[in-house]
Amino acid sequence: MKLSRRNFLPIYTVKTIFLTICFLVMIKVMVAVNVTELRVPSIVKHGSNAELLCFYKLQRGESIYSVNWYKENFLFYRYQPRGANRVQYFTLPGIVFDIQQTNSTRIVLRNVNDDTSGNFTCEVSVLGTLHTDLKEAMMLVQDTSSAMSRPWNTIILNCMAINFFIAIHCYR
Repeated sequence: MKLSRRNFLPIYTVKTIFLTICFLVMIKVMVAVNVTELRVPSIVKHGSNAELLCFYKLQRGESIYSVNWYKENFLFYRYQPRGANRVQYFTLPGIVFDIQQTNSTRIVLRNVNDDTSGNFTCEVSVLGTLHTDLKEAMMLVQDTSSAMSRPWNTIILNCMAINFFIAIHCYR
């Protein structure tokens, strides 16, 4: 039997099949974890508690490597279910944990103050591929002291754009 060119797939078809397979593999890796919701209160009263929630969905068969929380890109909480220290707390100004109520999806901050204000990030990583997904949200602590609430006080505003949010810090 004599082979003709018609018996072989054209080279562009082989390339198309290869690229399609690569794309499908990338999609599988890309959806290994999805942070579905991040709940951070946008405004919290000075001295109160704040609850931060991070909900995520894993692809079937995937396991968590870590859940990390950041404030202004500084790590303040890490949960690693397979690590020697499953839970790690890191010191940051304005971050005081309620350890009894904090877990892998929930952070409770006690007695928030001006230093607590900022951009918060929840980052979830998957074991093996270390694929990561994250969400960010801004929280501002409102000072409700009588001096700040009196009319005609002079304040200086220092504005800084962070991911399309505007943080305003007030100084007397």
